[in-house]
Amino acid sequence: MDGNRRWAKKNGVSLKEECYKDWHVFKQRSIFVCQHNISYLSLYAFSIENLQRSALERACVFLNVLIEYGRQYASTMAQKGVHVRIVGDHDMFPVEVRAVCSDIEVITAAGSRLTLQFLFLLWFHAKRL
Repeated sequence: MDGNRRWAKKNGVSLKEECYKDWHVFKQRSIFVCQHNISYLSLYAFSIENLQRSALERACVFLNVLIEYGRQYASTMAQKGVHVRIVGDHDMFPVEVRAVCSDIEVITAAGSRLTLQFLFLLWFHAKRL
């Protein structure tokens, strides 16, 4: 999911279109891992550093994609046995996003075929070895 802004700019595609495209790619990846009996999929979606991006970019991820598609597909994911976890500091999410995240996690809590983790608002410090 990283590199959307660069790819969209290079290819003359709006960021909003690219964010929606990501959702479809995510669905394809989920189907693939389920078909191959992979139990865990983690997607690093949005870091703390990304909070410095434009309001349009933040809205694209949180409002357009997570709220719109998350609610829409939560029951489908639950039916397919997918347990969704939204990992990160939920207090830093926009208020309307917190409720959606909670709903998605509750709706999919019984899933045991795949644990899908969306990693949001995390900060990693990697030491050079």
